[in-house]
Amino acid sequence: VARAAIETSFRLRHHSLAATASFRHGMDHSRLAIEASRELLKRLRQRHCDDLARGWEDPDPDPVAVSAFDADIL
Repeated sequence: VARAAIETSFRLRHHSLAATASFRHGMDHSRLAIEASRELLKRLRQRHCDDLARGWEDPDPDPVAVSAFDADIL
């Protein structure tokens, strides 16, 4: 009986450690995704500001080609 209790204890501890490691991995992945999203937003805002500034400089702007990726985001 004691051996079964010890084995169960080890299994529970192993399961708990695996769950903690999985949670930490998921959190790290989420942090990286959030950081990448923030960087993308910074680039988009900077591009928007640059486009607005260029609009003041060029009264007759040329048409702009928009990729499918950019069109999907916008």
